[in-house]
Amino acid sequence: NYLESPLINNPNAFAREADGSLYVADLNTGISVVSPNEIHQATIDPNLTMRLPAGVVSFENKLFVGDYRNNRIVVLDESTGKVLSEWSSEHMMDPEGITADDKGNIYVASYGNGKILKFLKDGTFVKEWSNASLDGKLSLVHPHGIFVTEGKVYVTELFGDISVLVY
Repeated sequence: NYLESPLINNPNAFAREADGSLYVADLNTGISVVSPNEIHQATIDPNLTMRLPAGVVSFENKLFVGDYRNNRIVVLDESTGKVLSEWSSEHMMDPEGITADDKGNIYVASYGNGKILKFLKDGTFVKEWSNASLDGKLSLVHPHGIFVTEGKVYVTELFGDISVLVY
């Protein structure tokens, strides 16, 4: 089986909701919602212009979207699509992947400068990992996907040493 819809054109990432539905970040069509019965465009403030929404995560009824070409994280009210905040950091370049831990800390795979960034859910910068190596052989060049569980950060590296790194 596969999903077929004009809204699913260049999918890059997704986030699962407790009800089983998915948010899909599509580089061409924006953020879509996939449920068992339909695929529809997520409700988003019509005044918001995103350029390549590359990643999405949901936490506490908020959507955090990695807006790749605008070099920022956009925080949306999940129900209304209203922009609650947007933030960036001197440490961030081309936010690709995004995830949250169970406390609401936001982790970003900063593709353009090879960094993993940790923020509080209000956008306050906490920590970065860059050009990290676990065994002296693998390095982080262009992080793409990111996932956090049980205090560990898992990152996919696509162009340097193709691998999954764990921090």
